[in-house]
Amino acid sequence: MTNRQKRTVIITAAILGLFCLGMVLWAVTRSPDPVAEPVPYPTTSAASATSTTPSSTTATTTSAPPTTTTTTTTTKAPAAPPKTTAKPPAAPPPPATTHNALCQAGEWQRDTAYDSGALVQHNGSEWYAHSWNYNAEPGANAENAWIRAIQC
Repeated sequence: MTNRQKRTVIITAAILGLFCLGMVLWAVTRSPDPVAEPVPYPTTSAASATSTTPSSTTATTTSAPPTTTTTTTTTKAPAAPPKTTAKPPAAPPPPATTHNALCQAGEWQRDTAYDSGALVQHNGSEWYAHSWNYNAEPGANAENAWIRAIQC
């Protein structure tokens, strides 16, 4: 390793070390997220003042109206989860029709994509998809897409 390469490694290590130190200091010294405090029970304080006059016939009593203190706090609603979209299936599987116990595949359907290995029934036979195909009719075999598996 040349001296220039050694210097480059040392400088890079020093810069990365300072960056990591800065990230740690930032994480330690940043203000925490605000936390909603629970709402205290409303307190009611009733101050009453009573005064009586020294009279033989009349006594007067007065009281102050009750005082109510209410504390209101506002909390932030949690963020909504991200929306995801699911792709619908390419095509529903064809309905299964059984002609005998050996042929369990569904009927072949036009305008449907079939993956390699798919089994379908068409014109009294069960066909195996040799490769992916779209709209290739079993038995026409123009593209060598289908192989006849069994006579139903």
